[in-house]
Amino acid sequence: MPAAGRWAWEIRIKQGRVSSCESRVASCELRVSSCELRVASCELRGARGEGQVARGRLRGG
Repeated sequence: MPAAGRWAWEIRIKQGRVSSCESRVASCELRVSSCELRVASCELRGARGEGQVARGRLRGG
């Protein structure tokens, strides 16, 4: 195999590895963002709950 051909072949293999790695990172980032969304919605629910408790205290107090 000529040197130039081997270089091109190695570069192709490396690019394939990089792209598969990037796709793995992207899917991981998606998982993290969905997790962050869940946490945010949970925090919103918590804030609403605290608001209801405060209202209850105002009514009862």
